[in-house]
Amino acid sequence: MKNLAIVLSLLFIFIGACASAQIEATTKDGRKVILNDDGTWKYTEVNSKKAISSPLLSLDCAEGCQVPVEFKNIIVTSNSEAKLKRSPNINSKTATSVRKGEKLEIIGYAYYWFKVIRVEFGSEGYIQASLINRNEQTNAIEKHFAPKDILAQVEIEKKAAKIKEEEAKIKEEEDKAAAYKKLLIEMYGKKDALRILNKEYWIGMTDTQARSSLGNPENINRTTTASTKSEQWVYERYDLYLYFDNGICTSFQD
Repeated sequence: MKNLAIVLSLLFIFIGACASAQIEATTKDGRKVILNDDGTWKYTEVNSKKAISSPLLSLDCAEGCQVPVEFKNIIVTSNSEAKLKRSPNINSKTATSVRKGEKLEIIGYAYYWFKVIRVEFGSEGYIQASLINRNEQTNAIEKHFAPKDILAQVEIEKKAAKIKEEEAKIKEEEDKAAAYKKLLIEMYGKKDALRILNKEYWIGMTDTQARSSLGNPENINRTTTASTKSEQWVYERYDLYLYFDNGICTSFQD
């Protein structure tokens, strides 16, 4: 009886150890997983083709990352008034609305939609990526998880925005040039205004016109008499000398 009790005790200990032990298994695609007795599981190794590693992310992503993935401490702002959807779909019901410039914390991503929490109010939902002010973190997320066609669309949008910005700068410069031309015509008349715009110099031009046309000289040599104030303006960059008497160009040397 004593020996039987010892055997049974050892058997129960063995069974208990097996019940609490982790079990290693292999999936159909060859990945190894650990099965825990509480029903949870995890991969023992990461498939290199699907692994995502960056300063932001380190997880095993399902093909295409069709399900939302979790992130922490990424705060963005909305670039316009927007509706947060209950799911990442334009036809989904509205969960709540956000104001322009409102702070949002990103907690997930699913195909061109970010899952966010309103920092001030705590309500959550999905917002289209185009409706937030992107930063390096959101760009990294989209680069990792967005499908190729959406990435291509994002690049198209970025290029279009850059072209629009460049066109706006060109328009601004053209408007400034037109305003400056109008001012010169009002000050000196059309003929002299066009000369100044073409960076010309001529006998009879004033020292003010010379500055408008050629800019400031590198050096000015002055000679003053009882009736005349003579100046030699030295433009080294043009290899040019202008001579003024009482503010009027009387000769030049080029």
